[in-house]
Amino acid sequence: MEIIKSCDLNLNIQVKPIVSKNGSLIYETNNHQIVKVFSESTLKDNQELLKEKLSNPLGINGVVDPKGLVYVHDNLVGYTMDKIDGKTSSEYERGMSPDYRKNLYRLAYKYLKLEKIVKEAGQDVVFPELLDKVFVDKQDNIRIIGFDSIQMGESKPIRESLVPASLEKYRSNGMYTKELDIKSLISFYLIDTIGLNLGSLEKKVDDIPHYVSRVLDAIEVPSPLKEKILLLYTENAQNEYLGNDVLEIAEKCKIVQDDCWIYPCNKRLVMK
Repeated sequence: MEIIKSCDLNLNIQVKPIVSKNGSLIYETNNHQIVKVFSESTLKDNQELLKEKLSNPLGINGVVDPKGLVYVHDNLVGYTMDKIDGKTSSEYERGMSPDYRKNLYRLAYKYLKLEKIVKEAGQDVVFPELLDKVFVDKQDNIRIIGFDSIQMGESKPIRESLVPASLEKYRSNGMYTKELDIKSLISFYLIDTIGLNLGSLEKKVDDIPHYVSRVLDAIEVPSPLKEKILLLYTENAQNEYLGNDVLEIAEKCKIVQDDCWIYPCNKRLVMK
């Protein structure tokens, strides 16, 4: 792995960096590489963990690997990666025409590309921050960024998951299980299709399974999809990938706008 001194980075210092949710700084170099500089809080407890993880990338298909480690004196401060010529998934969707955004076949194939990356990464690779790390390039390819946030093998996660993971099946010996990825994927699909954020629902009540079930009934979520969503809240049941269910939904359903709906989503899936 290439070692790069911070003073050797070819940056345009007149362009302000992007600040991530956790305080990291994202720069673009003049030769179109991306530089991620970690926040002090991230580096404080994870210097050696990050050094080990970033120095030995696994080469996961669909994941943007680190290219070089950035140091200030003898301290790791960040890493470089290739720039993805695309947008975050949410930005990509906002740029679509209303009809294109509601195309369930398009959303199904987009989801299946992401599911394939996550499944093929292996049981010992988990993406705790998946919802924030999905990029779509100009060829509609899906890429996952944020290599530092991925949990791999015995390398513990450096931050909390973006989806609630309170049940025991989502954690084991301080590590996230692959069950979390399935929950993240289903959350991704629901946000993409009807704007339903499961995390928002879970913050509202103590009896989460009952409340989620009530919401799903109220917005008439198709039965196979509802069953897999409710599995997410069943402690002793294994989560199930959506798989080709999303194609069946695309065949049988359509998205309708429902701006007056009382629950935290403004669209519904209805039978054609």
